[in-house]
Amino acid sequence: MNIKFVYQQRTHKISSKYQTLAEIRTAMQNIYPNELSQGFSLYVTLDQTQSPYEIQDEQFFKRIKDLYGHLGWQSIKFLVKDVNFPVLTTDEINTLNQSVVIKSNVQLKQFDDILLKKAADKPQPQKQEIKESNPQHQPQQTKVADGFTQEIIQQINMLSLQDVDCNSEEFKKFVFELIDERLVFHGIIQNQKPQLQQEQPINPIYKMQVLQKQNNQIHMEIGKPYKWEIVLKNDGNVIWKKGIVKLIGIAGTFKDLKIELQNDVKPQDTGLFQCMLNPPNQKVSNAINEFKLAHFSSNKPEFFGQKVCFCLFVNNQDEKINRTSTITQKDAQFDTTIIDQQLKKISTLVSVLGVSNSEAQLFVQQNQNLDVEQLINTYLARNN
Repeated sequence: MNIKFVYQQRTHKISSKYQTLAEIRTAMQNIYPNELSQGFSLYVTLDQTQSPYEIQDEQFFKRIKDLYGHLGWQSIKFLVKDVNFPVLTTDEINTLNQSVVIKSNVQLKQFDDILLKKAADKPQPQKQEIKESNPQHQPQQTKVADGFTQEIIQQINMLSLQDVDCNSEEFKKFVFELIDERLVFHGIIQNQKPQLQQEQPINPIYKMQVLQKQNNQIHMEIGKPYKWEIVLKNDGNVIWKKGIVKLIGIAGTFKDLKIELQNDVKPQDTGLFQCMLNPPNQKVSNAINEFKLAHFSSNKPEFFGQKVCFCLFVNNQDEKINRTSTITQKDAQFDTTIIDQQLKKISTLVSVLGVSNSEAQLFVQQNQNLDVEQLINTYLARNN
């Protein structure tokens, strides 16, 4: 199912790998990190004659997707409203309605014929027993059944079916399922669906993938801390919990150093590990440092994934000043800032668009003057 959303009169397409409500909301926040930081609401429509529906939770979103699937629609368009402007405007409602093509002249008699056939096919022994032993209840039962029929017809009519063949087997199956749900709800029949066997618990698997890192060499000065960070992807089926999963030094100057996660990381999402590295009090030349991820169970680390390595060089400040260089310290700091910004752009493109790290890096380098939002829009426009 393709996912699109409209925010501030701009339409965006989200990668198809994001299918749950939580994943979709996260992708939207990545595109508008400042505007949506205080919270936002999502709206969707089925019929231009009715008010849009606000997506309340995951179950509500699943029902919307099921309805769209039954109707043969290939994409869902959301309208995003932030906390600063929570009220839907007429223009925004019209924007949602443009994505809905209404099928007019719906013949309710077709649904009525289907309902009558379905009722005739349903065995109702329990209802017959009640009718024989309690004949005075018959008018009430008939009234309930008639009301039920009208309820089903009303619900189907409210769907405003679009370009659907009402005589197709797929549509009849959809109607029958809807009827069964209401029959069970009203107690006319019992739920005849076989009970599903208890699902076997999924074996937790911790896996990781290195997406990007600052460089393979780190140059430090004695007495000056160095901010180091790295982005790793959760390739397993277990959420990396903050405080449970850590990046641990296993060899080199920073052996036994534990680097904490910034936040919980769901499977297929990326997590940021960062810390301030304190250099030793003596010179170091080309010292290999190795780190590895671990999840803690009973205060014992269980390592997983590949190693993360870099070579460490530590010099004193005087030696750095005496070295001939055409780059001033101010220029070097500015260059570092640019690199940090590029890394953040690359990480956002990988997360939002689902592209590879190499493709995102090349695209950022080709469009260095664009911010994150412009990069995303340019990429989507180029590939549409």
